[in-house]
Amino acid sequence: MNIFRAMLMISILAILSCTGTQSVKNQLDSRIPPPDPSNYEHGFREDWQNPILTYRANGVEVTSKVAGLDNKLIPVSQLSRVLIELPVNAWPYGRVVSTGKPGLSAAFEEPKITETEAEAEKVLKSLGVESLGRMRA
Repeated sequence: MNIFRAMLMISILAILSCTGTQSVKNQLDSRIPPPDPSNYEHGFREDWQNPILTYRANGVEVTSKVAGLDNKLIPVSQLSRVLIELPVNAWPYGRVVSTGKPGLSAAFEEPKITETEAEAEKVLKSLGVESLGRMRA
């Protein structure tokens, strides 16, 4: 009977440890603070230090100066993972990203770009990340 209880406890602990690990991977690092507009309210795009997202017809371009990402095109399905994997120092303004659409795009791409934007905004909301429009160029 004691062996059965021990095996049951080991099984429960194994399940709980896997579940706990999964939930942590679905969130930004808790050391990333809420947005602090006083740090960026007068900023310009070329000085923007947090992640920058550009919505495209075929995915999201992610730029992070700190992480060395320069217009990395990813599917929206990978956006959460990519943002979670960014280091804490990639978020100096807190949980906020600069977002926008490309300056030039074909008219037939606009519906897909709008769809990408809507899907990405859901991801950002689930992560507790505020979305700003493009900082002034």
